[in-house]
Amino acid sequence: MARDGLSNPEIGTRLFISTCTVQSHLRKVFTKLGISSRSQLDRVLLSGGPGGA
Repeated sequence: MARDGLSNPEIGTRLFISTCTVQSHLRKVFTKLGISSRSQLDRVLLSGGPGGA
């Protein structure tokens, strides 16, 4: 959903969770992927992960 451009509040509404929960989970995912922004998310997911595929 973040990759598709939805905001944290929009994601939270769709998943019935708080905006803070969305933010927390995205922060953890970004750390594991070695990225720092949503703009990098698409590139990493298309490449198959942080190391590429």
